[in-house]
Amino acid sequence: MDYGIALCVLGESAPDDLGAPLISLHRMQMEHVIRSAFFGGPATEEELKRFVVNDEMPTVLTANGRKRRLSITELTERVEPFFDTEGDGKVTRVVRSHYGLISGVVHGGRDLLALYGEPGQPIGFSVDKKSLVQIIDHAVSFAHLATIVVAKSAVDSPERFSELMLPHFQAIKAYVARQQARVYE
Repeated sequence: MDYGIALCVLGESAPDDLGAPLISLHRMQMEHVIRSAFFGGPATEEELKRFVVNDEMPTVLTANGRKRRLSITELTERVEPFFDTEGDGKVTRVVRSHYGLISGVVHGGRDLLALYGEPGQPIGFSVDKKSLVQIIDHAVSFAHLATIVVAKSAVDSPERFSELMLPHFQAIKAYVARQQARVYE
């Protein structure tokens, strides 16, 4: 939730100067929400213990018998049912399509350089407003997913979860409706 709030503050107050940190925060937000959903949902006791004791995420065996950590997309596929048992894979699609793009900004290189110095343009961060609004929309969505993780961890029945989340679902639906209305204006 803190990442979502910070993203909105950065987006509102200084998108031209702080767009790269905004993008970096969104990547961290995605990772934290997916990891918390994993440990709050499908993780085994052994995986949770390994994480707490050794700070290690789950691994899988490769075809050549070596271990490698699950990618964020693979982890998202495992936690998708935690958010919606009848889901259509939307969270995984969002992570798959955006994670690589924002990772390029986080880790530097061509993607970050391109944001700070288009040929013939003044040096400075330059991402179109539409892209920044989309990142903030995704940040709001991931804050919503974080709320689901917290609520599912705090309650003991589907009825209590529904009761607890109803005002939140209504607020997120209103936000989406406002965003869609802006798109058509």
